[in-house]
Amino acid sequence: MDTTSYYNSSQALFNLSILLSLFAFIFFVIIVSALSGIVIRSFIRNYEKQRRFITMLVMN
Repeated sequence: MDTTSYYNSSQALFNLSILLSLFAFIFFVIIVSALSGIVIRSFIRNYEKQRRFITMLVMN
């Protein structure tokens, strides 16, 4: 019984799943990086507004 084609197709499936996993990981890293940048930017903006408000109160 020749199992070469079965072995080749299972190896191809394994390689494809590794490749798709790698692409999915890279995709999610890019998405998380972009979204975390947006979230951090809003925290920085709120911090700056709060700091200006406190400085304004101290000066008056």
